[in-house]
Amino acid sequence: MQWEFMVALMLGVGAILFPVTLVWYLNLGGIYASFRNSRRTSVDEVERRETGCVGGGSRAGGQPSAGSGAGRRDARWNGL
Repeated sequence: MQWEFMVALMLGVGAILFPVTLVWYLNLGGIYASFRNSRRTSVDEVERRETGCVGGGSRAGGQPSAGSGAGRRDARWNGL
């Protein structure tokens, strides 16, 4: 094959694959964010059931109560 054809083929493949990988990245990022959000919601629901509190076991000052587990959840999920 001639080198001009090979260069055109390589540029064409790159031009097609770049948008495809960008869309895949955005889709996987959305799926991950949705999973992370649902996981946080389920953890909050479990804490509410354990403590019997609607607010997730927090005291008036915004600090987690001693047995609520809310501080544990915050430490676990803060970096994600």
